[in-house]
Amino acid sequence: MSASTQVINIDKQETMRRPRWYLGSPPLTAADDANAYYRVYDKIAQTQDNIDIMSEIWMVDITDLTIEVLRYRRMKAQFINYALNEAIVIQLSAVLDTDQSHDLVTKRVGGDKEACEKIESALKSANLSTEMLMAKVLVDQIEPITKIDVLTAAAEKRRNEAFHELERHSARLARSVRTASDHVLNTALVGAGKTGGCLTSEQKRRANRQNSLSSTGPRTAAGKAASVQNARRHGLRVPVLTDAAWYPQAVALANEIAGVDAGAERRDLALRVAEECIDVLRVRQARHDVIGQASPSRWTDSPNVKATDFTNIFRALKAKLAVLNEYERRALSRRKSAIRAFDDL
Repeated sequence: MSASTQVINIDKQETMRRPRWYLGSPPLTAADDANAYYRVYDKIAQTQDNIDIMSEIWMVDITDLTIEVLRYRRMKAQFINYALNEAIVIQLSAVLDTDQSHDLVTKRVGGDKEACEKIESALKSANLSTEMLMAKVLVDQIEPITKIDVLTAAAEKRRNEAFHELERHSARLARSVRTASDHVLNTALVGAGKTGGCLTSEQKRRANRQNSLSSTGPRTAAGKAASVQNARRHGLRVPVLTDAAWYPQAVALANEIAGVDAGAERRDLALRVAEECIDVLRVRQARHDVIGQASPSRWTDSPNVKATDFTNIFRALKAKLAVLNEYERRALSRRKSAIRAFDDL
């Protein structure tokens, strides 16, 4: 069944395409809404009616990378908002009591216009404004903001490289997919409708906050670090074809790539392509697991989170993501070689 006819009812109002099961589950964090991922994939898959398996591999690839770029953009916006809220509270505390300052900022985060007017009035008495505080935040927090920009640029580079490989497979399809992906990035389609402009819906955020309070996962820094290391060691260093969790998907994908009545050489090359595709999926899921563990869902919309909390997260993430980015770079290179060898058969 092609991606153009394989659909899923996300809810009563939406019917969307989704990738075939052996191309992996969406590489999302626990805080993300899978519906948003399928919305983006559906937008990209609409560019062609009949999609062969190789084209679908690239479509999934570009969907993953489009979501990753959006994730970092959202992370940057959240960080700046947290830093701005912190700066506002500090300034308001000079003319109001601390509880009242926090209350006004909490209401401002919720979109309360009256609270926003009171904040602007209080800041004006000190010859300040939210715009001036925003400028100060951008200067004071340039280091973590730059770190996020570096992560975003790396994701955008991988996305562009995926387009180049798709062009080799089908120049027309590559143009259509790029247009669709660019449209998603330019309009934040991932947040259209219920999701309110981000990967996480309000209902999902409430559930995440409640679940985070009763989480039984590692809580200390050492415990979280060990968990991440174990996931990477036992997930990524095990060959795909000896990994019981991924082997069925690899075989199913290889059979689809090879086609019926394939000869031994074609089947071997198809299995190599499938193995490298799964390896890319594994490292992307590992990356999102690292990000998810470092960013507690209960922080998503709290006005009391300090900018220093995020700064510490970025510092911890930098080394871990650098390792995973390098692993993905090698996995993508192996996959490119495998696909080209299969195409040249």
